[in-house]
Amino acid sequence: MPRKAKRSVVARKSVFIAAEGYVETAFLEILREYYSLKEYKVSVKNRRGGSSDQTVRYACNEAADHYSVAAVIDADMPLSDSVLRLAQKCGVHVIISTPAIEGTLLKILGIAHSDNTDVCKREFAECVGHGKTTHKASQKMIFPKALLDRSIDDVEELRAMVQVIIGNSP
Repeated sequence: MPRKAKRSVVARKSVFIAAEGYVETAFLEILREYYSLKEYKVSVKNRRGGSSDQTVRYACNEAADHYSVAAVIDADMPLSDSVLRLAQKCGVHVIISTPAIEGTLLKILGIAHSDNTDVCKREFAECVGHGKTTHKASQKMIFPKALLDRSIDDVEELRAMVQVIIGNSP
């Protein structure tokens, strides 16, 4: 009996993004859905909170296995100099939202935001619905692709996230 010819498998380049928390993860999943290219496999992993340093270290641990690696963190927990140097050494793109991801999301929505993380979290919850800030479907309702396309040039953090997802350096 003749053997079946093996199909050649072409490995896609992979992009890995470490997200500090659930809100970041939901938003990055939306961006992945809207912007990822077929030639890249994009993985988003949630660090479930913790410090910015832990999220960046986690991304550094993944760097050798992926074409491009990023960490999306909040500015409310400063990154240590040693971890920033480690990220540079590992080639990890660090994307920092000020004061937190909710501030970046409010900026995309065109809403002026506070420098206080708790205020930003409350204001974003009012936009998306209390208890729904971590739900991709709820976030997707207020972040249609057309809005993101219009905001990409004005919101540096959004532009950097999309650049990583499409396989470019921010």
